[in-house]
Amino acid sequence: MLQAIKQFFEQNIATPQSNTDAEREHSLQLATAALLFEMMRMDDEIDEDEKQLVLRQGDNLGCSQPESG
Repeated sequence: MLQAIKQFFEQNIATPQSNTDAEREHSLQLATAALLFEMMRMDDEIDEDEKQLVLRQGDNLGCSQPESG
């Protein structure tokens, strides 16, 4: 299953090879934060603890507040 997800991202969301390593790393971190956010929303209930956890993880992944919140 993880291979299928990786393949989907490579085929549909892959960054151009001309990007720097830092740009590719930031794109990966932003995508990870977006997945965490979507997982939080899955049950249609977002409590304050969940929201704060996802925002902290976004900070840990190097996302700015506008990107993560």
